[in-house]
Amino acid sequence: MLFVLLPHRKAKPDGYNLPSPSGNAPSLRRKIQVRGRKAGLTGQRAAFRTGCGGGGASAVPRAPERQPSQPSARGGDKEGARSSARPTSSHRPRGPVRLELLSVLLTLSEERAECLFIAKEGRKGCVDGHEGLGDVVFPCEEGLFALLATAVTENLFVATFSLGVRRMDEAAGELKQALPNACDNVQIHVEVHRKSNSTAKKEDIRMSVLKLLSRHNIVFGDYKWTEFDDGFLNSNVQSVSIVDTELKLKERQPIDLSKSSLSIHIFHLNEEGPSVENLEEENEDIVAANHWVLPAAEFHGLWESLIYDTEVKSHLLDYVTTTLLFSDRNVDSNLISWNRVVLLHGPPGTGKTSLCKALAQKLTIRLSYRYRYGQLIEINSHSLFSKWFSESGKLVTKMFQKIQELIDDRDALVFVLIDEVESLTAARSAFKAGTEPSDAIRVVNAVLMQIDQIKRYPNVVILTTSNITEKIDMAFVDRADIKQYIGPPSAAAIFRIYLSCLEELMKCQIIYPRQHLLSLRELEMIGFVENNVSRLSLVLKEISRKSEGLSGRVLRKLPFLAHALYIQSPSVTMTTFLQALSLVVDKQFEERKKLADCV
Repeated sequence: MLFVLLPHRKAKPDGYNLPSPSGNAPSLRRKIQVRGRKAGLTGQRAAFRTGCGGGGASAVPRAPERQPSQPSARGGDKEGARSSARPTSSHRPRGPVRLELLSVLLTLSEERAECLFIAKEGRKGCVDGHEGLGDVVFPCEEGLFALLATAVTENLFVATFSLGVRRMDEAAGELKQALPNACDNVQIHVEVHRKSNSTAKKEDIRMSVLKLLSRHNIVFGDYKWTEFDDGFLNSNVQSVSIVDTELKLKERQPIDLSKSSLSIHIFHLNEEGPSVENLEEENEDIVAANHWVLPAAEFHGLWESLIYDTEVKSHLLDYVTTTLLFSDRNVDSNLISWNRVVLLHGPPGTGKTSLCKALAQKLTIRLSYRYRYGQLIEINSHSLFSKWFSESGKLVTKMFQKIQELIDDRDALVFVLIDEVESLTAARSAFKAGTEPSDAIRVVNAVLMQIDQIKRYPNVVILTTSNITEKIDMAFVDRADIKQYIGPPSAAAIFRIYLSCLEELMKCQIIYPRQHLLSLRELEMIGFVENNVSRLSLVLKEISRKSEGLSGRVLRKLPFLAHALYIQSPSVTMTTFLQALSLVVDKQFEERKKLADCV
């Protein structure tokens, strides 16, 4: 049986031409009739069965079409260039094909269209009895299942060829049965971004989303729908996203939604920016804090953009879940203590403050069934130090009184963010020079007292960050339930950061034409062997390795600097952009060395 994956588009009655290496497998080059229908959601999979003979099980996804203005480049694999007949221009599949696991890689067609070839038994690639088509051999039973899982969930048509013609539903059923390792009994979070002008009832939206998920009940990791055949969803919903599956599963694998516990979170974004909280002191207004109503458009997508090696995100989410459980069950806090305080510490630029804001946004969405909205108060620590002696402690008390007013609204989930918390909680031992407490000691005492007062409320979480934990008073450190170190990203995390940046640039067509980059998992599956498909991904892996030591804040700037310093053109190829990215990484370390020499 031969599996051929084609990018999604409407089925045409006159079919496609299949590619084949010239001189190796001419019998592959035939027209096939594609029968089927578009299933449910626009852009989702459909499976088709036709009557066309095939040999060993394999998969050959088609590569994206180049625009006519782009000159075609002839190329081939390591054994020599091979050419093939292209499909007719009016029926050529479009769009990139993303596969999670690979086995045998080869290059086909006059346009160096990278194709993937999978042999079921792990033998040398064979189609219709012909061998010798592949560069690399990998026993791919696991890879085949993962490929089929991707085919069932990604924007692909799955064309299944066998000796007899069968109905499409049977073919789709066989594909799903080929996934014995599909996870079930997993809690899956589904975030439904509601349009701002929608007046539909939440329950109606929920029912429509459940129908959507019932039609597409096998997913492979996180997935997002933005277009729908359902008119009701098109009118009322911006997107439906299956999120945070990697927090529960160690590796990406198929998930059976029909056997999972689904938590559907429906939300709309607040488009207004932050407001300012002022405090009066001696007839002067002091900007004491910024205030957001959550979920805020400003923080949309922030959680997904933060990449860490350890289970930082899952630990923080589980921590808040446990605080709610203990509060709901009325656990005696005199016997078992928790303070609702989180301390994120580490060097500058590692995303501590961004993680706090993203966590507040994520929890507001997750807990929307019990809190109508969220409130985020970011305290301006430095402004609370008064120029008048002994007044700073009073300013802290006034600030927390305003926070108390927000907490009293039981429909609101309140997050208090104290960035650079060492400014308000400096170690008191450093100030014990005299018998009269200094103003700094008054501030520390006031902060600790206010935390002890508000911790008994179930709808508040205190999020704090610090770059220099040795300066923090130990009484505050003891009050923090979680003390999480956030360090510079590893090479693997850097690779994922760069990958997300490159995907964005390809989406905006600054990098053109689009190239499929393999993940580290995919590179590992092929043994990091270099060929036409893996070459650019291996270049990115090397750039990631030499970027170790740079903070996440710097890494996110580098694609911009690479374009500004070394490209300056509206669009650029992936190869050229990676060369510029490598140069700008070298430049960062050169500038660091010069700054260190000056100091």
